[in-house]
Amino acid sequence: MGETRLMSLTNLADADDDWAYLELLEDDDLERMRQWTGQACQDPGQRTLTQIRGMTRAEGLLYNRRRRDWLDAGPTWETSSVQQAMNDIGAVLGAGGDRGATDVPFVVGQPGVGKTMLVKRIAAEVMDEECLAQWAEEQRTPPTVTRAGRRKVRFRPVVYLDVRDQVSAIGLERAILDALGEITTGDTTAAVHRALQLHNVRLIVIDELQFIAFGSKMGQQIHNLLKGLTNQGVQLLLCGNDREWVLGHGGDEVSYRTTKRQSSGRWVEIPLEPLLYSDDPSAPSVDEWKNLLAEWEHRLRLADPGPEGWLHEYLADYAWVRTHGFHNALSLLVRQAARRAIDDGTERITRATFDRVVLQVEYEKHREHEVRQLDIGKYRFDVR
Repeated sequence: MGETRLMSLTNLADADDDWAYLELLEDDDLERMRQWTGQACQDPGQRTLTQIRGMTRAEGLLYNRRRRDWLDAGPTWETSSVQQAMNDIGAVLGAGGDRGATDVPFVVGQPGVGKTMLVKRIAAEVMDEECLAQWAEEQRTPPTVTRAGRRKVRFRPVVYLDVRDQVSAIGLERAILDALGEITTGDTTAAVHRALQLHNVRLIVIDELQFIAFGSKMGQQIHNLLKGLTNQGVQLLLCGNDREWVLGHGGDEVSYRTTKRQSSGRWVEIPLEPLLYSDDPSAPSVDEWKNLLAEWEHRLRLADPGPEGWLHEYLADYAWVRTHGFHNALSLLVRQAARRAIDDGTERITRATFDRVVLQVEYEKHREHEVRQLDIGKYRFDVR
């Protein structure tokens, strides 16, 4: 993929000529881009304890809400694993050329490693690039507009689907149509074909792929549907945590096995791993983890956060033991602790604050033993 052009504008009225092409997007798509890139809310700014205590009740509530929202958006998860995955995805999507890609990047990894964050960033970049390309084309050939000057057909280059149920092939087609604002009571396959062309869809992202009913008879139909989408010239970006369910599970019929082999021959597995850590303080993984913690530390808007390095230096070992380097766990640990510091008025996060945070079940199973081992100097980061 090309150089990232992700915007940080709060509204299009602030845009200069460099961002004029974003006017092609509807407001909800523009907002979706901001959310996918962590730009959906403005920095509430840093305040001192005196300033916070001098606020009216309404001012305090509003400021607290804004800084919680700011923290919830989180810093960009820039790690070697994420960057490698983004490069690999870009190479696969870019290899197909103009509407000719049949290879499909399939992002896989354990739950909580940050797959959804990754594919949303890719989706935002593709939307941005396709919007710019469409705008350049329309400078030469203006689109058909209504009397009010609005486009007759909505331009939507990216469709993002978050699958949360055992959906069938028809259900997946209806989800695509719903995302494009199209309604049909007839042949959904034909309707999807028309809608993708009508709205200039370039990329379809399907997240939580493991929830699709691949293990049923409908699995063959879904594989065929995905193949048909790529044959139509639409690129796919798939994301899930259970490769065996998607490509290894299901019927034993010869036709189904053949269909799955076709998918296996097109799908390119892109692994995303949690951040490692090491007993060796000079190891690259230690620097990478501490740099990530520093980003979280600098994003906090607490009035009395403590000395520089309170998180990325003094609590780095502890934070890794609690989260094992997983994106979702670290995000929850910092956000929950910050909320406690805001709510109790201390405006500071300490080890004791973190100790009161309960994470997802997976990270709590061995928490007591592992933290105890860390405290007595017997925890080994290199032995997993």
